[in-house]
Amino acid sequence: MPRPTNEVLVSPSPGTVVAPIHRYTDEQLAKIRALHEYAETLLLPPTDSYYPWELRWINKPDTMTRYSRASKWNFADAQKRIKATIEWRREFKPDLIPPDEVRIESETGKMCALFRSNTQTDLHLHQRLTDAP
Repeated sequence: MPRPTNEVLVSPSPGTVVAPIHRYTDEQLAKIRALHEYAETLLLPPTDSYYPWELRWINKPDTMTRYSRASKWNFADAQKRIKATIEWRREFKPDLIPPDEVRIESETGKMCALFRSNTQTDLHLHQRLTDAP
C-alpha cells in the first residue's frame, strides 16, 4: 500500500502510460446520437429561463458518452438515466447555485474527490476536516 503523503504531485510517476481517448464503434456512435436526440425531446421550451442551461448541459461533448458508458450501452437504461438527471437538474438548478451558497462546504473540508486510476489504484483528495475557519 502506498504511504500517505502531503507532497503535491505535479507530474505522473515514471513509467505511467496515459490511456488513449475513448474510441467508439459505429454502433456506439449511433447510440450516442440517438441518446442526444432523445434528450433534445426532453428539453424545456426555448422560452423557459432555464432552457439555455439545459441545452448547454446536453451539448457538452462528454454528457451523452458518459451516460452511454454508464449504462453499458443499454439504450433504454441510458434514456432512463438521462431523463432522471434532467429532472433533478430542473429541480435543483446546479448551474445557478451562487458560489457563496456552497463556500462553507469547501472551507470546512466537506468536499472530497475520489478517483480510481486505470491501474485500479484509489486516489483520495481530502481537505482538512474542521468547522474552524
